[in-house]
Amino acid sequence: MEKKETKKKFFSYRNVKSSLSDGISLFTDNATHLFKLSLPVLVVYSLLVTLCFDAFSTLGIGGQLSLVWLGVACVSAFIAATIIKPLIYNVIRKESKGIEIKSLTLRTFYDRSFFSLLGRIAVYNLISLFLIALAVAIVFFYIKVPVSDKGPELIKLAGFILLFIFFLVFVIAYRLVLPYVVLGKVRNVFKSVTKGLKKGFRYWGKMMQMSVLVFFIVSIIAVLILSPAIISSLVDRAALISMVQGDAVDLPSSFGLFRILVTFISTFIVANVMFVNYSPLAYTYASIVTDEEEMASL
Repeated sequence: MEKKETKKKFFSYRNVKSSLSDGISLFTDNATHLFKLSLPVLVVYSLLVTLCFDAFSTLGIGGQLSLVWLGVACVSAFIAATIIKPLIYNVIRKESKGIEIKSLTLRTFYDRSFFSLLGRIAVYNLISLFLIALAVAIVFFYIKVPVSDKGPELIKLAGFILLFIFFLVFVIAYRLVLPYVVLGKVRNVFKSVTKGLKKGFRYWGKMMQMSVLVFFIVSIIAVLILSPAIISSLVDRAALISMVQGDAVDLPSSFGLFRILVTFISTFIVANVMFVNYSPLAYTYASIVTDEEEMASL
């Protein structure tokens, strides 16, 4: 495999703009080859997310059946999130080692490194799910705290705002955890999470700038691409509710198949955009590591 000589090294200092630019360029410069490498995973990912859309479109309709579909949706979403991240970070890891992306084959791409990432990211996702559940529980119990008059209501509102600010600060810092889990030298996932979170708080300003930029870019593109899938799911849900209530439904019999096809295509396209969600953060991580190593050597 060829080594890169002309391009800037992965582990180099970059400002936020350069990290974003290099992260996007990693995808755009290798888009055709990455598509070929990613196709098997992207198809599975798109099928799982399509299943999630289908499950959530029936949520709240049909009693016990809805709960079954909710479980199916949650499991599908977890598996989808677990398989897409190793795909992206395996590309980034190859790039960090100076390997020419266009020289990779299916055999050299889906190697031991890919499956190692799959296991580490599965553990990371479980930790993230636990933290999300903990945050939801805290908010739920806080909302349920009874208040008797206007004074305590204002105090409760102020507390809720402070809680929101804390969660926002935490989420931004937590964005740096995944690069430390998959690119860091610490083998223990839990220690990597702890280290990544500490660095996230330390470089919170830089992480906030990058997160906001990536969020707006990815969100705008994703919403535009997923709009047909979202609209068709809402239409199908409304028709299903009308059917349950005994009302007439004017949708053609083939609409369900059409909705699934639209959702699959939209999800497949968005899955390719997910590279932009993660690669700039990886370059931010590389910049932080380089900066700290240079400071330590002084």
